[in-house]
Amino acid sequence: MKAVLTKEQAEALESALDLQGCSKADVVEWHAKNLWDGKREALNGMSLDILIRALYVGYELEKSLEEKVRELFETYNGAAFSYNAGIRKGIIQTLELLGKKIKGVNY
Repeated sequence: MKAVLTKEQAEALESALDLQGCSKADVVEWHAKNLWDGKREALNGMSLDILIRALYVGYELEKSLEEKVRELFETYNGAAFSYNAGIRKGIIQTLELLGKKIKGVNY
C-alpha cells in the first residue's frame, strides 16, 4: 500500500533523495538517527514505516481540504431528495461562514 504524504513531506523527501550520492537506504538510515533541517524538515515526525513505504512502494499526495470538501459536495449531487439538497446547502453555508471559496462548490 502506498504511503500518503502531504505536499510538504513529498517535496522534503524528493529533496532528501536529490542529495548527491544519497540512496533510499541512506535516507532511511539518516531518518532513523537524526532530525532533518532546512527544506527537508517536513520529514521530522514521519514514522519509519511511512518513510520506507514512500521510498520503496511509492506515495500519493494527501488530498487538500478543498478537494475533500468538493468530493463530499459531489457525493450529494444529482439526487432530487431534499435531504441531499439540504446537505449541499449546509456545505455552501459553512464555506461562506468561513470565508472560503471552492471551485465547483460555492463559485
